[in-house]
Amino acid sequence: MTPCWQGVFGNPSSQHRFGQEAARLLERARRQVAGALGAEVYAEDIVFVSGGTEANALALLGALGGRRRGIHVLVSPMEHDSMRLLVERLALEGVDVEWLRVGGDGVVDIEEMKRQLRPATALVAVMLASHETGVIEPVAEMGAILGERGIRFHVDCVQAMGKIPVFLAQLGCTSASFSGHKIGAPKGIGALWRDRRYPLQSLWPGHQESSLRPGTPNVAAALGLGVAMALAAREQAEFEEYTKGLRDYFEREILRRCARVRINSRGAGRTSSTSHVSFEDIDGAAVVIALDLEGIACSTGSACASGTMAPSPALRAMGLEKPWLHGSVRFSFGRDIPQAHLDRALESIIRIVGRLRAASQQGVFLSI
Repeated sequence: MTPCWQGVFGNPSSQHRFGQEAARLLERARRQVAGALGAEVYAEDIVFVSGGTEANALALLGALGGRRRGIHVLVSPMEHDSMRLLVERLALEGVDVEWLRVGGDGVVDIEEMKRQLRPATALVAVMLASHETGVIEPVAEMGAILGERGIRFHVDCVQAMGKIPVFLAQLGCTSASFSGHKIGAPKGIGALWRDRRYPLQSLWPGHQESSLRPGTPNVAAALGLGVAMALAAREQAEFEEYTKGLRDYFEREILRRCARVRINSRGAGRTSSTSHVSFEDIDGAAVVIALDLEGIACSTGSACASGTMAPSPALRAMGLEKPWLHGSVRFSFGRDIPQAHLDRALESIIRIVGRLRAASQQGVFLSI
């Protein structure tokens, strides 16, 4: 990103030499993003956007264009709010939205998906890896089925990039979304890959990004995303090995030292950096607040859904019973977390859960 702070100030859409210098940097970033996604991905099929939310919107709304009535869309209930809220709005506008079925582990039921497909099915959308439970969906199998029928298939790869191998040619999707801040790039930058055989309609008038997006491209942020994508792909195996050790140790200790606790989606394939824990008959938000006061960050779900007291739609779709539903907390692990910090977090979690349970048994409401 440094060149953009030290002298490359041109608009990449301009034809003068200052603009063309910026355009060369932008295209370099586009090649880096494409290169991180496999040998068969072309740079011209990468569209720089503001993040995963915009990428998902462009993939879905761009595929539908102005069509609403008579259109059938299948969406996983495990989706991020950026997709779920969008399709709920489309349902109000006349699109026939149907939710895919998932098992108790959050994995899409492929046989049920086949039965849900119709001649009017225009698009299927599913996350490669859940932002809540970390569960990995059978995207390649779904892509093979949908490809045979010529149905558009959008895959949200935001949580998967850098955590599991992401090779688009193996997924069978027609579009895929990515976000920079999940892999160390600046906030406010993301990318959409689109299969050129399935054209998209722009959301707003404009001539940038192959006429799919208006506004001057953020060259500096795009450069940051290009480097981050390349590093995420190159270091993925090392990241997975280290964080899997942390996650497995964490889960063993939680199950051993804490009563009435469960690890959601534990039997399914998951990303190594996520552990989704449910504490029976405890308010998960109280756990999050108490841990935050001790300098430990965790979450009851997506940051985009913070502030809502409603149970997670993903957990409801998985069939979690009420005593477990409200006590669910997501813990994340990175390669910058040493074992000593994890042990400290475990001690705090066990102590706080015990304190909350004791207060609950005495009929006292304790928020921290």
